[in-house]
Amino acid sequence: MDAWDVPGGVPDGLLDGTDPGERPAPRRRAALGERHPYQSDVDYLRDVGERLELEGSTGEPTSKPVLDAGRFGLEFFHRFGRAYAEVTGTRADVTALARRYDAHRELNYARLRQDVERHRQVATTLDERILDFRNGASPVFEAWQGGAAEQAKSRFDAFLTRSEGVRDQFADLAGVLAVAVDTADRAVYEQAVGVADLWTDRVGTLTAADVEFAIDFARRCAAPEPGPLILDDEIRRVAGFCGIEVNPILCRLNQQTFRVLGEDVWSWLETVFVPFYRARADAVTAVCAATDTVIGGAWQALTAMLAEVDGAPFHGLFTEEPAAPSTVPVTAPIPVVAPVSEPPTDRFPVQQLAVQQPTEEPAEEPEIVIADDRPVPQTRADQPGGISSALG
Repeated sequence: MDAWDVPGGVPDGLLDGTDPGERPAPRRRAALGERHPYQSDVDYLRDVGERLELEGSTGEPTSKPVLDAGRFGLEFFHRFGRAYAEVTGTRADVTALARRYDAHRELNYARLRQDVERHRQVATTLDERILDFRNGASPVFEAWQGGAAEQAKSRFDAFLTRSEGVRDQFADLAGVLAVAVDTADRAVYEQAVGVADLWTDRVGTLTAADVEFAIDFARRCAAPEPGPLILDDEIRRVAGFCGIEVNPILCRLNQQTFRVLGEDVWSWLETVFVPFYRARADAVTAVCAATDTVIGGAWQALTAMLAEVDGAPFHGLFTEEPAAPSTVPVTAPIPVVAPVSEPPTDRFPVQQLAVQQPTEEPAEEPEIVIADDRPVPQTRADQPGGISSALG
């Protein structure tokens, strides 16, 4: 029935399936002075959208409030699902669409953002500790020289480098997680808005009750003797769908008129109503699939970042062979050094003393143990013929 048009009801491209990736056209506009039946949800989504653009997130602790607000877009399927099933002879699985829509309903943004802050705090704390450690150890290596000192300095530098790597891992993980959460937050919002935009309570000018009546009317018109089964008001109602005026009495003069009228009604159901319903169902599926893709990509980036985390960053750092004792040429000046744990004092003034070096390899000296059982390395000041005896 050509007169059964759907002005503003079918989004461009959705009827023929040529535009599945574009956002559907806005839902049917409320008439002047008419309040949208879900106005509070519409207002909420608008406010959340403004916050998302200004702050980068919806500000909600979970995905549930946003999805709940856009859920009214699924109302169309609850209203017209039964009529669709009667015309097509197939099951309109409204529950499956709702389950598809709620696939990301349990995202806990607040907990994930707490993890982001914890990782950032750990990275900041590590950065401060590394700086303190470097500054505290620098004077030691300025006063301590020789093979053992060089090896200790090398290991110290390696320790700092690996510590910085751990710090960077926490910082990078916090950054990737923050991006993933914000990406999921935005994707869920866009899904809610996309489904909400599909809301309508009419196909063209017909409500769900009108469509169900049209189905019943077309079936009765197909009966062998349809006249007695159809009331005059029903004829006028169908004529009103077409925007025409008919005389029921004249219709009854020819039973074939009912048959033609019923065929036209059924043709509208198959060529307009069914594609309209399917287009909206496909639009919901496309919006939800886009959300899956975006969120899946965000989680994949996070998973890849976690896979790069080194579980044993300091493994093997202190397993190298110890350095040989320091040997300094006879003609070389020997700097006065204090034990690593103490700075130079007045007892050992900083001066250069030329001391004859032993020609043989010094025997291994026993380890000196102090009260707290920690080994204290000996210095040349404690060796026979060293600085102690020279100052004797």
